[in-house]
Amino acid sequence: MRKAVLNIERGGHGRGASVVEVLLAIALFAIIVTGLTSAFVYTYKSVTHASNRERALLLAQEGLEATRNIRDSGYQNLSDGTRGIAIQNNQWFFSGSQDTTEGFTRSLQIASVDTKRKDATSTVTWEQGFGRTASVSLATRLTNWLAVRHGTPTLYGTLDLTVANSGHDSADAVSIATQGNYVYLGRNTNPSSEFFVIDVSNPASPTISGQLALGGTPADIAVSGNYAYIASNDNAAELTVIDISNPTSPSIAATVNLPGNTDALSVVMGKPGYVYLTRKASGEKEFYVFDISTPTSPSLIGSLDLLGDSNEMAASGNYAYLASTENTQEFQVIDVTTATAPSLLSSLNLDEGDAASDGISIAIDINTVYLGRNGSSGAPEFYVINVATPASPSITSTLDIGTHILQSIDYSSVLQFTFFANTNPASDDDNAVDVNNPASPTLLTSLNLDGTPYKLVYSSSLDKVFVASGSDTQELQIIAP
Repeated sequence: MRKAVLNIERGGHGRGASVVEVLLAIALFAIIVTGLTSAFVYTYKSVTHASNRERALLLAQEGLEATRNIRDSGYQNLSDGTRGIAIQNNQWFFSGSQDTTEGFTRSLQIASVDTKRKDATSTVTWEQGFGRTASVSLATRLTNWLAVRHGTPTLYGTLDLTVANSGHDSADAVSIATQGNYVYLGRNTNPSSEFFVIDVSNPASPTISGQLALGGTPADIAVSGNYAYIASNDNAAELTVIDISNPTSPSIAATVNLPGNTDALSVVMGKPGYVYLTRKASGEKEFYVFDISTPTSPSLIGSLDLLGDSNEMAASGNYAYLASTENTQEFQVIDVTTATAPSLLSSLNLDEGDAASDGISIAIDINTVYLGRNGSSGAPEFYVINVATPASPSITSTLDIGTHILQSIDYSSVLQFTFFANTNPASDDDNAVDVNNPASPTLLTSLNLDGTPYKLVYSSSLDKVFVASGSDTQELQIIAP
């Protein structure tokens, strides 16, 4: 009997424990599920909010960029008020008081600061859920550059490369490029340095950050990111790649020895991942395409035989544009759509007034090329060329600038000026041409400089023209245009 009772008690105790355990397990499971669900919902909301905010910031930034574009089309378009934006035929314009993109609403507030400046604020709002609205705003100040464009250029700063700071004091500076607050200057072969990194964060007082001996003259310099690409007269290193990641200690990262002993003349950054280089006319090819996906190991992948020397080059999209000495093809268009097989797509014979005048310099602005020729009495030296259809370029206009030799050209889309370095006569070394109306370019200003200006480049961020000069006391000249 006792045994039976004990069995019953044990059996009862076992059933009671199972019920409690089940209830505890259910409660624990509910707590865990609730916690996981809350965490999931919180994480989902956080991720969604972050994603929405990132998208809104991009739309706000796009709004400011569109407003700049509208400003560049005509400052009068920036009337005060709240605007939306739209795009048609690849051109931004204001439309309504706001615009909507996939649940995001954007508005641009334009307000005058004074007669020449406007404040633009781009605000994007969106529904964050549970009746809440979120928003982000970005702002900038826009200037009527055409109203404040410079009329009288001045020499703003200079740098003298002396024996003390460079090891040599009489080698001409012949090439130049700029990126951010640095200028990259090349000078003729000499016993010391040919390549210089110059800090121009204070353009009135430039200083040498670093320098490097190359063993050849850098005829032209192109800069992208942490590397400078040099077209050299060194017959063992026609393309030289310099690591400029440390401005105080530039170093040679790679060189390429091309066939033959012909000097390189010009180099430009091509379409993403490529560099184009030209050489003097010879028995070898004159145009080269390099794959620089690994800058320390550039690979020659394409070349082309051309007529004449390509003195300067510009590139945009799938095309390279050349200023040539060839008297029937002073302007040449190279198609590099297939980088391994570049081809001469089209050319122009610039023979107005002087059939023998060479193409010397070139610059580009989207669908317009500006080309400079040797000086000729009674013949135009400055050409504006429409390249909206690269296969069929056409001359928009020309300008006779006396006997000026347009040695180097650069273009400012903000100022709508083309700057050029002139080597004849010596009294008008730096000049500006107003190309606001491409059909009627106008010579605006000139400045007499010490020495011969071989190359120039305009920096929009610093609003200065930098000149590589033959002056023995001003190898770098900085001009406030």
